[in-house]
Amino acid sequence: MAAPNPFAQFAFKRKAESDEAVLQLAEEEMQEATRRREAKAEAAKKRKTKPKAREDDDDESRRKPAAGEASPSSSSAPTVETLIERWQSVALGIRDVDRRRFVVLVAVLLSPQTTSAVAQRATFALRTAAKLEGAADLTPQFLASATEEDLSQIISTVNYRNTKAKALVDLGKRIKRDRGRIPTTEDGYRHLRGIGHELAGLLVVVNDPKVAAAWCDSDRKGSPQFPDSSSPPAED
Repeated sequence: MAAPNPFAQFAFKRKAESDEAVLQLAEEEMQEATRRREAKAEAAKKRKTKPKAREDDDDESRRKPAAGEASPSSSSAPTVETLIERWQSVALGIRDVDRRRFVVLVAVLLSPQTTSAVAQRATFALRTAAKLEGAADLTPQFLASATEEDLSQIISTVNYRNTKAKALVDLGKRIKRDRGRIPTTEDGYRHLRGIGHELAGLLVVVNDPKVAAAWCDSDRKGSPQFPDSSSPPAED
């Protein structure tokens, strides 16, 4: 007689009280992440009060940018610090570098054709589901042992959830086989299913081991501010 499938049991439980628990815990963690971002933004606003520009600077800012120069309008693009905070905050409370980097990797993998907020919410739901199954947090082992159907149900808010569920199972098996090692290079990330050139470049910046270590240290201290970390890798 086949042994009962714990993930099938989990799918039934979510139809009742577990479903409410997953959503409630995910919502609470999202609210905490939002609170940290707002506190950091407020602190940054107080620290970065810029002096009034000089007249000669005004002339310089009005000139047409030369070839290869960034246009003044490009300042509206997210800064490196903003991108790092957006994705590292999804691993709120994780103080182990490798485990934190794995959760950030999962969140970024869920993000194509989906807003970052929805991808973060789905990642919190995965973390909560793993904890309800007895795991310390979202791990490669949890994803590797899950079925695509179960994961698709948990991440139901993201677009292309079935395709991404398949990528999650493959990711869990790959990282488990590599004994928990997370890539650190763009080429290494591109070998993972569902990670293309653009996501690989993003992960090299926001999921750098030194960046993750700084955020782990910030979590230990309970600081809402963006931790000081090394400069991001240069662009190709």
